[in-house]
Amino acid sequence: MPKINWQAIANTATNVDIVTYVISRIGNLTKVAELCHVAPSTVHYWRLKGKVPAEHVVTLASASGVPRNVIRPDLFE
Repeated sequence: MPKINWQAIANTATNVDIVTYVISRIGNLTKVAELCHVAPSTVHYWRLKGKVPAEHVVTLASASGVPRNVIRPDLFE
């Protein structure tokens, strides 16, 4: 399996694209919601806004394999 160039993705993808990709890596909105102990509608809102709340970034990074600085570059450099 080829190595993913996360920096290139972070530089070219929109925040909505990245959140959508994180959700797809974990499975679906419901699985992400269960993992974060929130409603699926909350995860849907994150996807629409293109922003995962800070308190969930580490959990989602661990579950998806997407680095936390790609999920929220404004928090992790």
